[in-house]
Amino acid sequence: MLDYSRVLEQDPQAVTAHIHRAERLLAAGNPAQALQDINDALKHEPRSLRLLYRRGLVLAELRCIKDAHNDFRQVVKLSPESDLRRKAEQRLRELGEA
Repeated sequence: MLDYSRVLEQDPQAVTAHIHRAERLLAAGNPAQALQDINDALKHEPRSLRLLYRRGLVLAELRCIKDAHNDFRQVVKLSPESDLRRKAEQRLRELGEA
């Protein structure tokens, strides 16, 4: 995780470093900081449906169910990629929405 932090010190817009550090933070049980990294990455790539999906995952982990629903719904609505859309639909079902 330290390596990603160093990269971000040099280049705060390094989206890939934000994503990887967020994954590590989430795995380490720190979803709030992971959410911050995903939000920072979304500032630089606001149209990334993959980032939106990842944010939905983190929001669900934080029990921010309404916000997670919103992110997953956007992915379902906008994703031309059937696999990503299918994953978001599955998450919506798991959260109690068909």
